[in-house]
Amino acid sequence: MINSLTTSLWLIALACAVLLLLRIPVLRYLGARTQYSLWFAVPLAALLPWLPSFPATRGIATPFTVTPNIVQNADTLISSQSYLWLWVWAAGVAILLVWMMLTSLSFYRSLYRAQGVKARSGFPFKVHYSSAIHSPAIIGLIQPRLLLPSDFDEQYTVRQQSLIIAHERLHWQRGDLHFNLLAYVLLAINWFNPIAWLAYRSYRRDQELACDAVIINRYPKDTKTYAEALLVSSLAFSKDRKVAVQFGTPHLNHYGAHPMKQRLQHLTNQHGYSYLPLLGVFAIAAAAWLFLMNPATANQLFEGKSNTIEHSIPPAIVRVLPTYPEAAKEQGLAGTVELRFDITDAGTTSNISLEVTGSDEVLQESAINALKYWRFDPAHVGEDYGIAFTFELE
Repeated sequence: MINSLTTSLWLIALACAVLLLLRIPVLRYLGARTQYSLWFAVPLAALLPWLPSFPATRGIATPFTVTPNIVQNADTLISSQSYLWLWVWAAGVAILLVWMMLTSLSFYRSLYRAQGVKARSGFPFKVHYSSAIHSPAIIGLIQPRLLLPSDFDEQYTVRQQSLIIAHERLHWQRGDLHFNLLAYVLLAINWFNPIAWLAYRSYRRDQELACDAVIINRYPKDTKTYAEALLVSSLAFSKDRKVAVQFGTPHLNHYGAHPMKQRLQHLTNQHGYSYLPLLGVFAIAAAAWLFLMNPATANQLFEGKSNTIEHSIPPAIVRVLPTYPEAAKEQGLAGTVELRFDITDAGTTSNISLEVTGSDEVLQESAINALKYWRFDPAHVGEDYGIAFTFELE
């Protein structure tokens, strides 16, 4: 599991970095809707290491050499530093998730202190008027609610109100609030990576730009009216703008949030939607999956392993070499023990058997006993792996 988690974090960082580098040219030449769809690459990258892989090559691995004076090196046992890193990482994830829940609870409490419920024609959800907010927003994952400032009817013209409601309704129809929660979870598991924080902020901005693009595409004659509504909403939102609003409540979408200059510029720079970049994302993901199905190659890339020795088994989390039996040393016995084994759903070894029976039974027993303690990432569950231990007298 640790290997898959590490690989997943690397891939998320790589996907975020690439999207951040390409963001400006994609927005300029392909449009906001295309750019927003490309963010789908991030959860796809996170999922890749956990997908089932094809069985690895079933040849016998390059033998591990065992000598009488061998000392178990650092990577043969569970690394205490790895588990310390895991606990620190988990603590950071927990802190961010708890912060999200507390921020959401605080927002809900402030929202319900002063509010009224009113039905609006053409909107199927409950509409809440509240003095706790200054800019229209939609909130909720199961039962969405439209949040409007108490002076909404006086602040905007009738046409502006219709465009704003269409904007917020589009967020719900596209599932943006649910995607925001997923994005926040991905941010939480990458809390230590500044690239992830930059990517999350850019993702939320691109979401608003894409929503603006859809509304302008539907109502091209109302571009000026829509821009005026954005300006009014932006000025109102600046009264209560806080980082927590954006980062702590992923299930909330504010109409007036995010840089207004960029949103206004893109209102007059619209592009049609292109599926080609998204198809490119899937093609790259498929290529990455094929690459990651070779455990040895993935291990070399993300753990810096030498490619001079290639094993036909996945990288082990726990690797214990056999001890050289005293009886074998006294009798001058040496040789290679070739074994076959399966990897279970728990990452343990099972069904250990001899590939050939030419080696001495004492050496065979030592090799089998050592292999019982090996542990692998459960993602590499499979049957009939091969491994060899060469016993050499110094």
